[in-house]
Amino acid sequence: MKKLSVLMPSLTHSEVEIHAVAFDSAKVSHGSLFVAVSGHAQDGINYIPEAIEKGAAAIVVEERHRHKITEIMGDKKIAVPVVWVENSRKSLSDIASRFYETQPSNIAMVTGTSGKSSVVWFTRQILEGLGFDAASLGTMGLYAGDFFKKGALTTADPVSLHKILSDLWNRNIDYLAVEASSHGIEQHRLDGAHVKVAAFTNLSQDHLDYHGDMESYFKAKQRLFTDCLDQNGVVILNADIPEFRTLNDISKHHSLKTIQYGIHATGDNAICLINRSILDQGQDLVLSIAGETLEFTLPLIGSFQVHNLLCAIGIAQGLLDVPIDSSALKVILSTLKTVPGRLEKIEGHPRKASVYVDYAHKPDALQSVLKAIAPHTQGKLWLVFGCGGDRDRGKRSKMAQIAFDLADEVIVTDDNPRNEDPADIRAEITAGFPSFKNIGDRRQAIDLAISSLQMGDSLIIAGKGHESGQIFHAQTLPFDDRDETRQSIHSLVANQQ
Repeated sequence: MKKLSVLMPSLTHSEVEIHAVAFDSAKVSHGSLFVAVSGHAQDGINYIPEAIEKGAAAIVVEERHRHKITEIMGDKKIAVPVVWVENSRKSLSDIASRFYETQPSNIAMVTGTSGKSSVVWFTRQILEGLGFDAASLGTMGLYAGDFFKKGALTTADPVSLHKILSDLWNRNIDYLAVEASSHGIEQHRLDGAHVKVAAFTNLSQDHLDYHGDMESYFKAKQRLFTDCLDQNGVVILNADIPEFRTLNDISKHHSLKTIQYGIHATGDNAICLINRSILDQGQDLVLSIAGETLEFTLPLIGSFQVHNLLCAIGIAQGLLDVPIDSSALKVILSTLKTVPGRLEKIEGHPRKASVYVDYAHKPDALQSVLKAIAPHTQGKLWLVFGCGGDRDRGKRSKMAQIAFDLADEVIVTDDNPRNEDPADIRAEITAGFPSFKNIGDRRQAIDLAISSLQMGDSLIIAGKGHESGQIFHAQTLPFDDRDETRQSIHSLVANQQ
C-alpha cells in the first residue's frame, strides 16, 4: 500500500491510499489506482465508470481527454480524485516503479528485429556459468534458476514488469537480461527500470502495420538508448549492420561507453569474430575479446547465432564491469544451449533426415535459418511456413521470394490466421510461385514434409517455434510444432515397421 502522493510526487498533499495499480478495468479492485491508457484498439477512458464502480480510489487521465469525461460519465459523478497527466503510458510506468520500488541492480535490455530471445537466453547462461544468480525475460517468459513463468508478450506491461523486477530482487537475483520490443519501448512500458546495459542486434522489416515505415520503426528502437538507458550506462552495438553508425553517434552524443561486436568490431573492448568453421553439428569459432583470443566449439548452427552470442558476451561484460575469465567463458560457450523453438532439432527421422523447428516469422529471420541449414544439407532443403494474420502484409511476398530462392521444396500452410481468412493469406504467399504446395492444415503440411524426406534432406518448420497454440479469430487451439513433428516422425516409423 502506498499513498497517492508517493506514487505521484506532484500531488504533495494527497493522503489517498492506493492498494494496487491497474490499467485494465477488469483488474481493478477496491483501493486501486486506475490509469486510463489509450490503446491500439481500446481507449481506457471509456472504462472509467466501470473502474469507479469496482472501487478505484483514484483515476489518472490524460489532459487532452478533459472534454470527454462529462460525456463518458453521463449523470454519474466522479467521487474519487482525478489526476490529469500529459502521457498516461509514461505515468503508468513511473507509478508502477514507485509502487513496487525494488529491482535488480544490473539490468540489461536488448532490442532489434531478430535475435532478442537468443541474446537474453545466452546472457543468462553466461552469467549463471560464471556463478551469478541471473534471469532472462521476454518472448519465452521469465527464467530465473529453476523458476519459470510463461509470458504472453515480448515486452511485459509496466505493472507486470515492475512486479517481476521486485520479485526478482526479493529472490536475490541481481542480474537480468530483458527483451525490449519496439512496441514496448515506444509505449513507455520499460520506463522506470534502471537499465545499466542496452544492446542492439539488427534491423529488418517487421511491425510496419504498427509503425508505418522503417524510419519510424528504427526511431522507436532508438529510444532505448536515448530515454531508457541510465546516464552512465553501457551500449552494445553490432558493428556489421548499416544502422551501426547512427547508433554509435547517439552513443557518443550521450557520452556512453560502447562495446562493439561483430566481424568489423573495433576498440579496446571489442568482441570480434576472427574465424568461423562449419561443423556437422556446430561451428569452430575464434574470437577476440578485449584483445584476448578465445578458441572453442559452439554446439549451435548458423552465423546469426554467432552474432547473438557475441552480443550476449558484450552484455555480460557490460553488466560485470570487469574482464570475464577466458577459461571459464570457454567452458560455458562450449556447452551453450539454444532457445526452445529456435533451430531446435527434432531427432528420430527413420531416413536420417535433419528436422528443425524455428520461430522465424519475418523475412530476415527466414533467410538466416535457410542459409544456416543449407551448408549442412546434402540432399533437398524443405521448408514449411506461413504468415500470421492481422500483421504486416508486406512481409508475405518477401518471405515467399526468399523461400523460392533458398529452399528446394516449399509447403505453404497456416500460421496464426487470427481474424483474416487463412486461404487469402496463403494465396498472397503463393501468388507467382506455382511450385509451392498449398496445404492449409498445418498438421497435414508437417506430415507431408516428414513423409517426403530422404536421407541427406533437411526440413525447417518455420514461424511458430516454441508457441503452444494456433490462433483462429479469438480462439487459440492447442498446437505445438515440436510435438506435432515428433508425432509425425513417430507415425512414420510405426508405419515402416
